[in-house]
Amino acid sequence: MAVGLTITPDREDLRRLQNAFKELRRFGGDQRRVLGRLGIYMTREARRRLRSRKRDWGPTTFRLSKSLAMQLDANAVTVGSNLVYARIQQLGGEVRPKRKYLALPVDASLRRRGVWPRDLPSDSLKFVPNAKIRIGSHSWTGPALVRAKDVRLARQAASTIGGGTFLDSAGRLRAADGKFIRKGEVGGGRTLPAGEVLFALVKRVRIKGRPYLVFDTATKAFLLDQVAADIERRLRGLGGMN
Repeated sequence: MAVGLTITPDREDLRRLQNAFKELRRFGGDQRRVLGRLGIYMTREARRRLRSRKRDWGPTTFRLSKSLAMQLDANAVTVGSNLVYARIQQLGGEVRPKRKYLALPVDASLRRRGVWPRDLPSDSLKFVPNAKIRIGSHSWTGPALVRAKDVRLARQAASTIGGGTFLDSAGRLRAADGKFIRKGEVGGGRTLPAGEVLFALVKRVRIKGRPYLVFDTATKAFLLDQVAADIERRLRGLGGMN
């Protein structure tokens, strides 16, 4: 698994957990069963956190959520993912390009739709070494890919992103950069100008971690409840044998 979670509780929590599992073993409880329930709980909570995230980049696929899996041993449980980006989503870090640049969509509609340079015709983009770039509140001058030629908004739209315009999954007309075409602009209305910055080209990107695998107060309480319930189940069994 590419990402695992190591539980490092504070001293008091660690003492309580150690004592709880010590009691569980003393009464012959099933430690593996308790750990299995913990793994199921943590997997469910991690999926809930991922699915409730605000999406700023690309369409929602829930791929990371679906990839979460549990590995259970006699004395440990591991919850994680085999996706290469799972670790950086959890912990954060720096992303560097395999080649010369990373391309960042400048327009919010491109980011939401997950449109990248590879999705557009090669002759629709032009490299500019010193473009004025603005993404959110950040502005700078640097290399970018800009629209190579004017794009006329017209009704004769291609059904794929390869044309000057296209129809999205909801049947709405969009320009090749993902922007909506309003009804009054259809049929020879607006022209998207050449030179508009579509993608900023950068050497590295710093991604802030957004933990989805956590061992919080609720998880600790769940684990202690499961230990107590297993001990009680074991004691009832022993009482029935007398």
